[in-house]
Amino acid sequence: MNWVEAVIAIKLLNIEITRIAVTSMDLDRQVIRCEPIFGRPRLGDWREQFEQRGTFPLPLIYAGSFVVSNDWHGLETWLTANGYRMPTGAGPVLGSYIKQNMRFFVAKVNVKEQSRLGYAFLRPLQVAYESPKFMLPIRLGTVNSSGTQELFIFALTRSGRVETTNYRTVKLPSGMELPASTKERFAPFYRAMFDHMVRLEDMRAVFLEYAWDMGWCDPCAADPLSDDELRTLGVFWLDPGSARFSRPPNVGPAYARPAGPRDVFVTRLHLRYDGAHFPEDLVFQQTGNRENFQGRYVLRHDWSGGDTCPAAEQYRRSLPDRHERQAQTLASLTGWKIEDIRKQAGLPAAAEEVAWWRRIWK
Repeated sequence: MNWVEAVIAIKLLNIEITRIAVTSMDLDRQVIRCEPIFGRPRLGDWREQFEQRGTFPLPLIYAGSFVVSNDWHGLETWLTANGYRMPTGAGPVLGSYIKQNMRFFVAKVNVKEQSRLGYAFLRPLQVAYESPKFMLPIRLGTVNSSGTQELFIFALTRSGRVETTNYRTVKLPSGMELPASTKERFAPFYRAMFDHMVRLEDMRAVFLEYAWDMGWCDPCAADPLSDDELRTLGVFWLDPGSARFSRPPNVGPAYARPAGPRDVFVTRLHLRYDGAHFPEDLVFQQTGNRENFQGRYVLRHDWSGGDTCPAAEQYRRSLPDRHERQAQTLASLTGWKIEDIRKQAGLPAAAEEVAWWRRIWK
C-alpha cells in the first residue's frame, strides 16, 4: 500500500494541541504533503517546513522528524547523519517495520531546555493515527537495551478489556489475606510479588493489573476519570450531551456514583520483557469483557478488647493459626523467606517438626 492517511497530534507543556494531517504519502517518491486540521495561522509555515524537510518544530524541549524510507540501509544512513547512534542489530528490526509500511517519528530532546524549565521527567508526546493493526512495536526497545525493561500499557476502549493475542494475559493474584504489617511495606511487597509472578511465568506473560468501567463504582479505589481527563488521554468518542453514568443491571442505587462518563473501559497491563522472551511485538484485541478487576489484598487488624466470654476466648485461640496462614500466603506470593515474614510480623517461630518415626515411640 503506497498511500496512507494519518493524524499526528502533539501536546507538550500544556501548550495548545496542534495537529497535522499527513493526507498523502507516496513511498516511491517519498513526497509528503500536509494540510492543517486546526491551529494558529502560523501552522502554514510549519506545513511548508514539513513538506520541504520532513520536519516540524515542537515546543521547547523537543525537535521532531517524520522519516519515510524504502529500506533500512537508507534509514540507518539518515539516523547516523543526524547524530543518532544505531545499536547493534537494529537494522534488520527496522527493515521488518519498513516492510510493514510503518513510519518513523524521531524526536530529539533539548536537555538544557528541560533543565531550565525544571522538569525531572520528559513531558509526553501524543500521537494520533489510524491503523488496521492493534499492536505496539517493542522490538526496537529490546535491541537498544542490554537488560530487561518495564512497560505499563493503559488502554481505553468502548467495549471492554484489552488483552494480548500473541502472549498470555494473566491476572495478578488478588483477594488474598496478608499480615497487617504488610501495610507499612506495601510498595516492596508489590514489587516482590510482581517479580515472583514474572519468574513463575518465565517472563513470557503480560499481566492484568487493573480493569474498570469508568461509569460506576462498586467500590472504586479512586474516582473515575473525568471527561476532561479522558479527552486529554485521547477518548474521542465522548458525547458532551450524553448521560454521565450508566449502572450495570441488578446493581442498586446505593452504588451509583455519577463521577464518570459511560462507554469507557480502562485496562492496565504490565510486563517485564527482553528480546529473548518477547521476540514479537505486542498484538492486542479488544474484548467484550466488562468485568471489573483490580489487585486487592485484605489486611485484618486483630481485635484487642478485654471481654472474657466464650466467643472472645475462641477468637483469641484462633489468632495464631490465622497469623500463620497470612504469613504463608505472603511467602507464596513474594518468594520471601517465611522466617523473615514471621519476624517482621512479630510471630513466634514455628515449632520444629518431630520426625514421624520418633512420634511412634514417644
